[in-house]
Amino acid sequence: MATILKQPSGLSFTGTMDDLSFKTSSVALDVILAVKSSYGTEKVISETYYPDSSGTITLSDLGDLLEPYCRQYGSITVSAEYADVDAEGTKGMSYTTELGTVLFGTVDVQESASAFCDAHFLTILNGPKETAYGRTECLSAYSATSLTVTATVYSSTTKATSSKTATLSAINTTGSVSDFNVSASAVASAVGIASGETLLGYVCTAGSRSQEYIVIEDEIPPSPAMCFLNSFGCWEYIYCTGTHTKDSKYERSSARVSGMTRNYKITETREFKAKTGVLNEAMADWADDLFRSQSVYLFNGGKMGKEVVITDSKSEITNEDDNMPSFEFTWQYSQKLHNIMDVERERVFDATFDYTFE
Repeated sequence: MATILKQPSGLSFTGTMDDLSFKTSSVALDVILAVKSSYGTEKVISETYYPDSSGTITLSDLGDLLEPYCRQYGSITVSAEYADVDAEGTKGMSYTTELGTVLFGTVDVQESASAFCDAHFLTILNGPKETAYGRTECLSAYSATSLTVTATVYSSTTKATSSKTATLSAINTTGSVSDFNVSASAVASAVGIASGETLLGYVCTAGSRSQEYIVIEDEIPPSPAMCFLNSFGCWEYIYCTGTHTKDSKYERSSARVSGMTRNYKITETREFKAKTGVLNEAMADWADDLFRSQSVYLFNGGKMGKEVVITDSKSEITNEDDNMPSFEFTWQYSQKLHNIMDVERERVFDATFDYTFE
């Protein structure tokens, strides 16, 4: 009979999931790996494995194998069914072991997944985040369907600050991962900001989890605004307030036709360069999650826009006292056709612009 030497248990992230190892004296071992989600049960592996010279069979990189299922279902439970196989190919009695719950996670949190999820939202942001009215903000948590938001409000009448509290329910739950709309406007509506009051900031808590937001006033509309899947497979939003430039490059294929030179094919590649603007220390560490994301979209008018790909980035931080991190990155549209009308673009000058403009 095969015995288990090592296996995942409890709660695991895909990036740091333990191997599954067996010890057997049989010729081979039949292994069936299955995942269970809210959509049912699926077999991921159904194979016969042969032990090495020490009688050990090890299934490595299980997290890579389970990653697509975690992306789709949010959280899954995994089980392994195994049975010895003798020299004649006869299968013995089958046994099943539970490998616990698995979440998408490509970050080393330096503690157990369960300890992290109990104390943190599913983001690498570890400090206050600046936001503003008109910006969408989302928090995701494992095994929490509501959170408490405590807002700090300034009254122009009393010239003093006060706290207001409300409960926000999840706007979406996939598996055991819930998403919360924690935008400044949603918080202001929930706590009831009255006329003459200004929302200065708020803190979102769910159990031991806590995330602070500082409300600022946008001097200019962010450009670009992007949403991306973070290291835990959850959507987050970044709003760039620095310089944004566009450079169109054209690849022309020409030939001489009837004695005349003609461009018979012109391929345009639009390349954009963006600066995040000055970030605080926590947001500077967090912004790297945009650069490592494989799913990035423009976010305009409160809705997801075109998919883009980041082709280059520079995220340098120093330990100098006057360091003010501001990252620069280059992006392109993912689609082949780059000649895209930007009908929602903010115009610098309106139709009344003339030579008397100052």
